[in-house]
Amino acid sequence: MKGTGLPVDQGLKEKWLAALESGEFKKATGQLREGPAYCCLGVLCVVAGLPLTADGMSILGVGPDEGYKPLRELITGDPEFGVGDPIHALIDLNDNSFNRDWKAVAAYIREKL
Repeated sequence: MKGTGLPVDQGLKEKWLAALESGEFKKATGQLREGPAYCCLGVLCVVAGLPLTADGMSILGVGPDEGYKPLRELITGDPEFGVGDPIHALIDLNDNSFNRDWKAVAAYIREKL
């Protein structure tokens, strides 16, 4: 469903939600993984099988100019998704002034994605 804002794979969405709500993942901010903790997009990397760099800052093998394209494509079906990009909303929920817990992040994913 290219460009719709809906995950291409509903099964992946359910695995992502289950992982967020499992209590298995500690919450990190500012990067995909920080030690044993992850941001919500880092958890998506784990369930999707996307390996992270040793420092947890990016997806292994993805150049800096590609940024979140692999995650954006998983979520929206379009690596170049523009206005209303859910990646930025998820980063805000996870990191910035919202800094929500996993329950709030999962609720957003259920409702908006």
